[in-house]
Amino acid sequence: MKSLKIGVKEEKSEECYAIPDWETLELPKPVLRRLRVKPLSWFKKNFNWADKYFNEQRCENFDMVATYRPYHFNGTEFGLYIYARFFAALLINILETTGLSLGKAHAFALECVQSHGAFHYLVERYAERGTRSCFALGRTSALSHYPRYKKEVYAPMWGTQDCIEETLANVYLFQNHPEWDEEKRRYVLQLYARQRDGYGQAAELEPNALSAYYTRLEKSIGGQGTQTLEQWIRLQTPFRADRFPIYLVNDDLENSKFEEILEIIFPSCLEFEPQSEKKFNPLKLT
Repeated sequence: MKSLKIGVKEEKSEECYAIPDWETLELPKPVLRRLRVKPLSWFKKNFNWADKYFNEQRCENFDMVATYRPYHFNGTEFGLYIYARFFAALLINILETTGLSLGKAHAFALECVQSHGAFHYLVERYAERGTRSCFALGRTSALSHYPRYKKEVYAPMWGTQDCIEETLANVYLFQNHPEWDEEKRRYVLQLYARQRDGYGQAAELEPNALSAYYTRLEKSIGGQGTQTLEQWIRLQTPFRADRFPIYLVNDDLENSKFEEILEIIFPSCLEFEPQSEKKFNPLKLT
């Protein structure tokens, strides 16, 4: 596979490949024309493990499909890490559950994971307001609210109903994509209803309760600013996909199995040549 391998997470045998831009992940028209005539049974046969991750008993959250790794803790390797195996499982579930075509289902899946990751990035940026960035300093800054919030609030609350950031990250999909029709909204909501605490609360969150949730998250982050968290998030929405780097992850699959997945869902990732590292400024939001 021709790509830029940026690192191996040895404890998990994760190979991470830098993706030059969001468009590289989209299905090219020639590939789409070839695949859209395939029945659903063909995809399920090729991804016969997909049902393990999305079924009546188990429903992965979007953080499992694509993990946002903060720049506070990952430096220049911050960004959205998309797990090819889990993305394929999500795509199969969308095709099986909705009436969307392959092209629309693929684009929809990308919108879901990008929006969820974007919210986590925006929360990190909000926690930096009015301080010198630890990213710019190249080290953790005592002025930043984010490390304390992640350690003392987010981590202990994860997996409970009080993990407000994950609830709002799920809700943010609808804020970032108000153009979604009822079928897409219904699909996402039924996923949320089966997810663990923290994530699942988004399925029942009433619009009039949204501001209260934002206020709770803002208070848990700490600090003072001229804008509320809810106001600031709205100003950054819709979120452009090119605001942070993207990586594709092979989580301990044999190379042949990994490439089989890419040939179907991310074929362009098999073709691009290694390139010089693309520099991102996580503080630039224009």
